[in-house]
Amino acid sequence: MNRKLLAAIAGSSAMGIGIGLHRSQFAVLGELMAANGWFANSTIGILSGISLAGYIIGCLQQSKIKSEKTNIICIRYGLVIAVITFFIEPLSSVIEWQAFWRLTAGWASAQLVVGIPGFVTRQQPAHDHRFLVAWTISGSGIAAFIASLLVSLFASASVVGAWFVTGALSLLLAWPINDLLSLSKQEIYGSKESEQYHTYEEKKPHPSIAYLSQPLAFLAVSAFFFGAAQAAVIVYYPLLLISKFEIGQSLAQALFSSLGLGYMLGAIGVGFLPNRYTTDTAMTFSAFIGLIGVFMCAASPLIEIVGLGGFLFGLWNGSMISLLLDRINQSTESHLARVTWSRFSLILSIGFTIGATCLSPIANNNVALIMWISLFLLAIHLTSQSISKHLFSRKTDLK
Repeated sequence: MNRKLLAAIAGSSAMGIGIGLHRSQFAVLGELMAANGWFANSTIGILSGISLAGYIIGCLQQSKIKSEKTNIICIRYGLVIAVITFFIEPLSSVIEWQAFWRLTAGWASAQLVVGIPGFVTRQQPAHDHRFLVAWTISGSGIAAFIASLLVSLFASASVVGAWFVTGALSLLLAWPINDLLSLSKQEIYGSKESEQYHTYEEKKPHPSIAYLSQPLAFLAVSAFFFGAAQAAVIVYYPLLLISKFEIGQSLAQALFSSLGLGYMLGAIGVGFLPNRYTTDTAMTFSAFIGLIGVFMCAASPLIEIVGLGGFLFGLWNGSMISLLLDRINQSTESHLARVTWSRFSLILSIGFTIGATCLSPIANNNVALIMWISLFLLAIHLTSQSISKHLFSRKTDLK
């Protein structure tokens, strides 16, 4: 297998485990646990927030890593932990047990999500980067889509069965990740470049990075509200379907897969965007799609329209996160890309954590209200993104 193909599959698999299974699929697993009396509906948001707290810790740790050799070690530990938690967590319904493993899984997910992208684009020509990033991000949707279908088909009524089915999928996805890490390790140890090349602690940013600080600051604000709006739908969408339309868990889980399908198509679609469409223009358009999708979820009395809204929400999620990573790669020097991505991932995750945790008390009484709050948060995200787009374009005009 050539390096480009392996990198695309491994990157996609890493995002599939770190985001698709441990974040998106937990909405399905959490709803199933609540329905079987493991805990209240509001606890789903609390546990999601705890998982994101672990993810934030992982992002902070990733931003301090100086060597790619150390990064590979951390990713390997994260990969092992991320897989085994699917088999350990459902062994007890005690909330403290759940909280501990959600926290641990969050840390492990950060190692995959933040640490892997740099190895995906390593030694690849610049014109392939957007395509590789798009396929990497698409893994989140692919994994969530497949996991939701597998659970609805084989374990829709069993909490332990649903977790084990998801864990089996994570085992399959772990294989190419391990292969890419082994190859990257050989490349690093076999390189004649000094260790200083693989570190950024002693490197000073290029002046252009400082110049981009203002548009990147608004992009960071956009990322924060992206995370907050994202949490409201990802965590509570299955619960919305059940409470609003009184459908069964199996159908709700199948409909949730529409988010994963949208995420997958949105991320992949970015890789095929013609060069005449700038990343900033595509991000603004993506935010509009998300706004329409969440409005459908909040306002429509028809399950078909809410299902379409969930698909559009997933389309926004997949395309936006892919475009965000692409924009970071464009705006920073190569040796600073990982630390910048870790900080943006941290900001996004803080937004997600605050959104999931603060909205959890509403989940027991009015899930529809959560969708309207998400719509408001998404409007702020769109506004911040538009300002960032304007500042980036003004910088280009001044060159």
